[in-house]
Amino acid sequence: MGSWCPQQLVRLLVLVIAALAIGAAGPGFAPAAAEQPPRSTAKRTLHLRLRGDLDCTKLVRDVAAELARARNDGVEFLLLELDGDRWRADVVWGIAQEIRAMRIPVAAWLVDARDRRIGTGQAVLALLVAASPTAGEEADAPLAPAPIYIDPRATIELNPGSDLRDTAPEGTDWGTIDRELQGAAWRALRLRGVDTELAAAMLAPTDDAWAVTDEGAPRPRLTMERPPLDSAAIPVVTRAPALETVSVRLDAVLAIRMGFAAGPARSPGDLLSAMRVTAAPRSTREVASGLGKAREVVSARLAAVDRALERADQILRDVPYRSAPDYHHKRKKAGEAALQALDGAANAILDAEELIADYPELLRSSPPSRTSVGERPEFFRDQWRRLFQEKRDEYSRLAARAREYAGR
Repeated sequence: MGSWCPQQLVRLLVLVIAALAIGAAGPGFAPAAAEQPPRSTAKRTLHLRLRGDLDCTKLVRDVAAELARARNDGVEFLLLELDGDRWRADVVWGIAQEIRAMRIPVAAWLVDARDRRIGTGQAVLALLVAASPTAGEEADAPLAPAPIYIDPRATIELNPGSDLRDTAPEGTDWGTIDRELQGAAWRALRLRGVDTELAAAMLAPTDDAWAVTDEGAPRPRLTMERPPLDSAAIPVVTRAPALETVSVRLDAVLAIRMGFAAGPARSPGDLLSAMRVTAAPRSTREVASGLGKAREVVSARLAAVDRALERADQILRDVPYRSAPDYHHKRKKAGEAALQALDGAANAILDAEELIADYPELLRSSPPSRTSVGERPEFFRDQWRRLFQEKRDEYSRLAARAREYAGR
């Protein structure tokens, strides 16, 4: 063997060390692969947009109808989008129960492109919708709270006039509804590890409250004790004793810090990406309150009734005297024309009554053309009843006369 130069000795030494390292690793050695993120789960998704105020019981039925349709379509994941400022506790509780009955994975998204404000009732509804049992759990196991995402520009608020309970139909059992809703909100907050005082603050605030962070605590909590002026406490509930009003404000940053929301989302894609869900396919449905439109339609229908009754009355009044040579012919013709006008009146009355049945909340407001000045809301129902009875009585009187003229 000839002599080795220093470069050859170094190269040989490197090869020997490498061979020893490979042998020590054993036959199963392979280079470590880069850690891969978990793959998204593809789910048939319903994106349900619940628009505007939660102000009528028909909304509960409309949501139930959409969920029944989704169930028939085999929907596996529900993305519930909520906006709007005003709400009623019975409507919030009713919709929450319909969604929980689906027993499929759910996520809620709080967003409002119009004024960036979300009602506390809408936020509590997001809190109460639930995720389906995980693998290994019993089918009837209690459902875990679903994740809530919030637009980072949004604020959860309760302002004077936001709680619409005064518009609820007579006989609403507020004692039971408030007890069940607040109890469910309390339990959902507890499961999330969020201060349970937030339930009362959102649904029935009475005292000033601040969000404070104790030293070493992972999350802020609510306190009713007035903090020092130089503290970092954030006002959440603010009373105005002179006006006898209470306001609530919880911005997106604080909602996430307190654990109420899981994180920010500016779009459905942000939410789905955060949850590792691929919406395949995704259908979008929108449910909105029709109460305001129903009020307009009822007013228009009643105006149409008045016009039809006036027209029929005028037709019957225009019949010539008995001495006229064509009296019998014109009398019969007038009767037929009046009956035709009265058919329109009857249809308009029925349409208005059906809308009242769908939206009993209308009975808690003053009827069209009637002043509400000095009137107590509990008397509005009687005003509506008298109004419809007057229309029906006038219709019956004119219809009897018109049938007589028409010879029927």
